[in-house]
Amino acid sequence: MNIHMTATGSSRPRPKPLWVRVEVDQYAAQALLATTPALEALPFGIVRQRENSHKASLFAVSQCARARGAEPGMSVFIARRKVGRGFRVMPRDETAEATTGEVLRSLCAELTPEHDVGETSAWLDIFGTPISREVPRSDLGHRLTSELRQRSGLQQLAVGVSASRVVAQILARQARPEGVITCSAGQKQALLTTVDADSLPGLAAACRERVHMYGIEGVDQLLDLDRSTIIRRFGKEQGGRIYGLVRGMASDPQRVRGDGIGAETVLRADINDESRLLEAVRLTADKATHQLRHSRLVARAVRLQLVYSDNRRVQKTLQLPASTEDSARIEAASLAAFVELHVRRVGLKAIHVAALHTSPATGQRDLFDGARQHKGRRLGAAITSIRERMGFDAVVPAGSLILDWD
Repeated sequence: MNIHMTATGSSRPRPKPLWVRVEVDQYAAQALLATTPALEALPFGIVRQRENSHKASLFAVSQCARARGAEPGMSVFIARRKVGRGFRVMPRDETAEATTGEVLRSLCAELTPEHDVGETSAWLDIFGTPISREVPRSDLGHRLTSELRQRSGLQQLAVGVSASRVVAQILARQARPEGVITCSAGQKQALLTTVDADSLPGLAAACRERVHMYGIEGVDQLLDLDRSTIIRRFGKEQGGRIYGLVRGMASDPQRVRGDGIGAETVLRADINDESRLLEAVRLTADKATHQLRHSRLVARAVRLQLVYSDNRRVQKTLQLPASTEDSARIEAASLAAFVELHVRRVGLKAIHVAALHTSPATGQRDLFDGARQHKGRRLGAAITSIRERMGFDAVVPAGSLILDWD
């Protein structure tokens, strides 16, 4: 008698994801059209500023205008010559974009809890969701596209569906400006071998130049190289990324969870005063630095995220010259990101600073550190010691006293 036994306490196999990548071409124009249907038959372009100037460049164009020769980045003067007298130039409607974006986020949340919606794209992991059980994989993209069009009013949507994030993103790019491409089960690797190496997402410009310098045209050439060879040619970070990308194992950088330290300042009243906002950024950077020091970590990058009163979010990540827990360097990076990001005339309600790519602090210092840096480290260690005993609010930047914050 053969008795089959299963090991008790064995964990369930992890479910395989099913990724959907949605990309919205010419989002600013589509959002305006979604909230103002009367513009449907009108060729128009959107500029960020100076809509009455012939020197301004188009930020986005409507489908009707593009069919007549207008393209994003084209000067208004050239676009008017190509399209004709009926061409209209409009400023960005941030309210329309925010409204459309909120509808898109709401629909994605209804479809799956695992989603990430940006300004012009969205990720959805729909494995195990009702729609993935009800609809065959070959029809999933078309079903989602229909739902998104009906609810959001966006018409030109490019969708890629695959078990791999990187393949889904590549397929969505190939489907631009409008279409659905699905990678059937088991075809991921075969599809990657037919992809142009320049289509791999998330590679730095210098890395793409090196790909061309080596005469690499297709992903199949990269598949022939082992990990050590790729890292030797492209560096540890980009080489490791390429190795994963060509095998469908990586895509966009994941949201920082375990390897990041973050802090947030929530303003009790929405603020649009530049000087007060700069103080709020300094305060938030100081809180993030304190968390970093408390955890005995150093960081190699800083990410700043701004949350506006209309719930729109923007973020910027800056690399630091070296891993550090120095408050001055983290503050400087946060302020630089703020200056670049804060371009809207809308009040801010929250600021988030995250210290990224963390590693244990070894105590090793820069070769050219002098008396000033040594004094700063001693002062920072003393402040951290006080805050660990009495709480963060025991020592706060003087500028933060003008803020009403949590």
